[in-house]
Amino acid sequence: MDSAARDSASSRSEAQLKDLAALARLVAFACETARDLGAEFPATCLESALGGLLRELDDAAVFDDKPSPEATAMALH
Repeated sequence: MDSAARDSASSRSEAQLKDLAALARLVAFACETARDLGAEFPATCLESALGGLLRELDDAAVFDDKPSPEATAMALH
C-alpha cells in the first residue's frame, strides 16, 4: 500500500471504522450463507470482498501489535 492510501486508512473516524466492521460482519454472514447453499462462485466473490474489508480495518488499526487478518476474521464471526 502506498503512503497516501495508508494515510487515508489511518485517518478514518471511529464511526467509519464501526461501519466498516459492521459491513465486514454482513459480508462474512453472506459468504457463509452462500457456502451453505452451495453457491460457490458468489461465496468466492464475497470472500474476496471480506478480505478487502479486513485489509481496510487492519490498515486503519491504531495500535502497534495489529492482529492478523485471520484473527480479525475470527473476531467478526
